[in-house]
Order: sequence, then C-alpha cells, then structure tokens
Amino acid sequence: MAIKGGDLTPPEDMVEIEVALYGRLRDLSPAEPVKVLAPRGLKVRDLRKLIAARIGVPEAQILDCAFSTQEDILSEDAPVENCREMLLLPPVSGG
Repeated sequence: MAIKGGDLTPPEDMVEIEVALYGRLRDLSPAEPVKVLAPRGLKVRDLRKLIAARIGVPEAQILDCAFSTQEDILSEDAPVENCREMLLLPPVSGG
C-alpha cells in the first residue's frame, strides 16, 4: 500500500472491497464486514475464493451464496472492481 497524504491507499492495480455477511455467514467471521484487497479485473467467482480464504472456510461452504451490490445480484462473471461495497447473501429457506 502506498501512503498518500497520510492515508493508506491500495496500489493502482488493486482495489479494496468490503463484503458484508448476512444470515448464517455472520457466524463465520468475527471481522464483519470482511475487507479484501483484490486485483483489478477480478470476477465474482475469484472474489468468492478470496472471501472463503479470508474467513477460513472451504469455498464449497459459500458456493450457494449470492454476491450483490445494493442494487443488483451479480453473476459469477461480473467484474467487481467498481463494487467497493458488496453483500454476500446465503440462500433463504422458509417454512
């Protein structure tokens, strides 16, 4: 990270992304939201791997979860570099 004006900023080829966890996922991470430093051009499928590693769970444990912004659910091929704040949503079941 570079220091600019006393602030820590990510290198130009990286972006910091915050991912808020919901439902059962909140129990998986004491640090919420989860922050990751990701390379530009990263896709949702790659972010899933970073988040799983960051919270210490197998990727398979969050495969059924959806990544979204405040406005849209994102496909696995969606780029995430412009999404500084995201949500990770587990599937919902009712009864």
